[in-house]
Amino acid sequence: MLTVSENLTKKISKVIHPETVLILDFDDGVGPFSNAATCTLDVAFNLILATRSQITKDFDTAIESNLGKIYIKKYALPQLGNGDLKLEQNKYLANVLSSDAGVVDSNCGIYDVQGVNENDPKVGSYLSCDGVSQM
Repeated sequence: MLTVSENLTKKISKVIHPETVLILDFDDGVGPFSNAATCTLDVAFNLILATRSQITKDFDTAIESNLGKIYIKKYALPQLGNGDLKLEQNKYLANVLSSDAGVVDSNCGIYDVQGVNENDPKVGSYLSCDGVSQM
């Protein structure tokens, strides 16, 4: 279960509509939303707001959240650790993804790619701490 903090839920809810699909993307170079894998052994995740037509077979499992079902690459589940997950902003307004074991990603991006050209799904809007910014 992933619990998204109240302030992030309010921000995300402003752009969710009935066709919205939530994806927790492990940024490893696989799938349409991942820019490229790096060789630094960093663990990086992004929460993607997409439409059903934008989701690919790479996202082959789902986890529950207080925002509903969130799709993920099944092989990325071990990166999330055991136990409940949380996504919340810290005092520096970074989106921190954590589990019972500790911090998973200290700067989890949140991107709205709904309605974006499906030939280039990496172009969209970043949900910044003060609203929505264009990428």
